Amino acid sequence: MSQSTQQLQPKQHQEQRPGIEAEMSPQPKSQDEQYKGSDKLRNKVALITGGDSGIGRAVAIAYAKEGADVAIVYLNEHEDAKQTQRLVEQEGRKCIAIAGDIGDESFCQQAVQKTVQDLGNAAGSKFCSDCGEKMEITQVPCVKCGAKLREGAKFCSECGTSQEKQKCSNAECGAELSAGSKFCPECGTKTADAD
Repeated sequence: MSQSTQQLQPKQHQEQRPGIEAEMSPQPKSQDEQYKGSDKLRNKVALITGGDSGIGRAVAIAYAKEGADVAIVYLNEHEDAKQTQRLVEQEGRKCIAIAGDIGDESFCQQAVQKTVQDLGNAAGSKFCSDCGEKMEITQVPCVKCGAKLREGAKFCSECGTSQEKQKCSNAECGAELSAGSKFCPECGTKTADAD
């Protein structure tokens, strides 16, 4: 069977990027009507970039089915965002749509603040759940490259180095090592992180 006869959907082309899902024919499937959530995300808040269409829309609907309120961030696809908002709200959850460019750091900060203000505190965020005020985020240097990381980060976003403590590879020693250690301080064994 040739590749052209295996194609299930017609090719789609739009001049603008990102594209407008509302203009696609046939419409992409963004939810499984048969799926029933089990409250895994009950009373949680999700902030989803690109939530107006495609995979982002599917995630927003799935999170709503699991009990989360949802904030979606999108660039300028207003009709697509309104449709996602309607679909999330049909699941009985709140949804806010925030238009802007995620390449702009100040916009991202404003989007998080609006999400907290309108929907409450997202799990793991650094905002006070009572007043919504931003809390100070403690930063620590990466053990290898020195990049600034959020305290508790497991890996460095710059160099990929693990920030978690490890055990000495010498079975007789087993001492706990600081992340990035080159040698075990107890027995002198060279670690996997050593150059």
